[in-house]
Amino acid sequence: MDSFINILSLCNFCILSNVLDPRTYSFPDLMYRQDATTTHILQRQKHDYNVLSPADRLYFSYVRGLAINLIIWINSCFAFKDDDKGVVYDIAMQARMYLHRQVWAILRYKMRAEEENVEGVPNCTSNDIRRQVDLLFTHGGDEIILGDISLTTLSDADTLGWNTTLKPVKFRISLAFEGNFFFFSVDCHTDETII
Repeated sequence: MDSFINILSLCNFCILSNVLDPRTYSFPDLMYRQDATTTHILQRQKHDYNVLSPADRLYFSYVRGLAINLIIWINSCFAFKDDDKGVVYDIAMQARMYLHRQVWAILRYKMRAEEENVEGVPNCTSNDIRRQVDLLFTHGGDEIILGDISLTTLSDADTLGWNTTLKPVKFRISLAFEGNFFFFSVDCHTDETII
């Protein structure tokens, strides 16, 4: 089971890479630790303005797409079984719940840091993280994996970990796997998009 949790944790990191990258909360014309102006904040809210280049944004989309496709492929070959209840659970649904739990934990950690005046990434507040998560879950790709997330209640968000008694079981015959093609590969040296 640890291998599955490790793979899903890696996928979650890839899905959330844009949210977790400090450059998402930086501005090209500001030195590190310099406070953002009202204009900067308004531009970020209106246009998602930050220091990320178009190639960086495409890279994050590509990595997110790979992670989502990996979860979909795993879902086509395996399920989780609760031996005590005799119930089999869909891996994609469990992966979504684990992703949501980690998002909630990240938000709770940030909110606690703000309450205790612990400095973190400059120009990054819990509201900024909420906005980036909202952008990701609204426009980020596959609804099967991402789903809808509520950011008003942050229940079960005390840890990034996942303690479970579920066990992976392999299907005798794998389900049909049709990966999603909602990302582009990018040659970062020339900034050309390759379809």
